[in-house]
Amino acid sequence: MYTSTQQIRKEIDKVVVGFVWEATPQEAPAKIVARNSTLKMLARMKNFAPWSTAQAESYQKEVIAEYCWVAYSKSFASTGDMVVGRQADLARQGLYDKVAELVKKEMGPLSQEQSAAQDNKFGKISPNLTLLDEGTHGNLLNQDKWAGPVNDAWILGGIHRKAKFRLSSPRIMENLWNQQGFLVVTAREIIGLLHFGYQLQQVGPWQVFVLPPENYKTAANATLAQYSRHLQTCSTIAMAQQLRDLEAKKGQRRTAKPR
Repeated sequence: MYTSTQQIRKEIDKVVVGFVWEATPQEAPAKIVARNSTLKMLARMKNFAPWSTAQAESYQKEVIAEYCWVAYSKSFASTGDMVVGRQADLARQGLYDKVAELVKKEMGPLSQEQSAAQDNKFGKISPNLTLLDEGTHGNLLNQDKWAGPVNDAWILGGIHRKAKFRLSSPRIMENLWNQQGFLVVTAREIIGLLHFGYQLQQVGPWQVFVLPPENYKTAANATLAQYSRHLQTCSTIAMAQQLRDLEAKKGQRRTAKPR
């Protein structure tokens, strides 16, 4: 389990960061910069001269570590099931709104004043908000900067709290392997879950990844570095085909509505 950005920052030097998507390249939100002394120093230096290659790399790693921590901590602190899959499928199925409603239901009976407060807090699950926004919940990943380790940290937050993961995208090749010869993020997520002890079950209409008790220790010891090393050994079309053909075990459906 991670308890600070500093712990994650040490791991970032051990992982393959790879492609980074940024809504605003080489620019971090003020709230991120304010809590990171290295980012504050580099931001001041940029006012006087362009960064060197080493400084730019340092800036990126610090930002990635901060985003990893946000993704991990909100995922770990959330309640109910996590939802994995392609963003288009999440939006199409209305899962942003559904997760917001499910989280509110888990809070139990509330007074009118408490209900209004929770509507404001947990209702903020939207494609237009990110986990950096106050009150957003970690069941879904939505960030204005993305990199593989950020996604992995979000998955690990759920793994470390033994959450169930619902799969929102069908396991077809286009959702697992892209035409450029890389694993799609959904495949990356499934690989991590399987590697750290999860099993795929069919629960009613849902395919759900569940952590059996005998694998609790494996899950508890999972790290970003382990995740990265494993991905380097299995990022192949053959692995994507194995994920496509993976057979889901029949799971026990809950008597109550699925969370």
